[in-house]
Amino acid sequence: FDEIQATVVHPLQRKIEEQLGGYEPFNINLNGVQGDSELYFVFSPTDIHMNKLPYDTDTFTIGGYEKEVEDATNNLFNKVFNKLGEPEEIISIIGSDLFHVDNTKHATSAGTSQAGQVFGSYYDVLMSSYKTMYNIADIMVSTGVKNDMYTIRGNHDAILSLSIGMALDQRY
Repeated sequence: FDEIQATVVHPLQRKIEEQLGGYEPFNINLNGVQGDSELYFVFSPTDIHMNKLPYDTDTFTIGGYEKEVEDATNNLFNKVFNKLGEPEEIISIIGSDLFHVDNTKHATSAGTSQAGQVFGSYYDVLMSSYKTMYNIADIMVSTGVKNDMYTIRGNHDAILSLSIGMALDQRY
């Protein structure tokens, strides 16, 4: 346990802090939100496969993908709040193949090779995934609505999905 803490957990925590910095609240524009309703919003950003090789590698960038996911989430939340009103609670399911691989050998949790199907460096995609999920969580938290977030493992990324869930739990 101490060896894992010293060689994996602590270096990863330092790298995340260096790359992502401190927490800054994110505010979503909820103009036109109706009063409270008997609505529960279940939001499940799963099966994203963050480092799966994209169809168009000429124009794809990891940062561009982060922005696309953030914009899509923001648009979805605005539509829900503007059309249906403010939900009583937001329930979010995360993980479940957020990542395409679960290790630096480009394999799934079960060891199935995904070689040739992975875009970018493992560590770059890991940092991008943390940023993407922090952006999504910031949008949920900024609504002021009670949020419950649950992490589920995927068949591609049992360990990394758990790590994202732990990071979000610690941050929020």
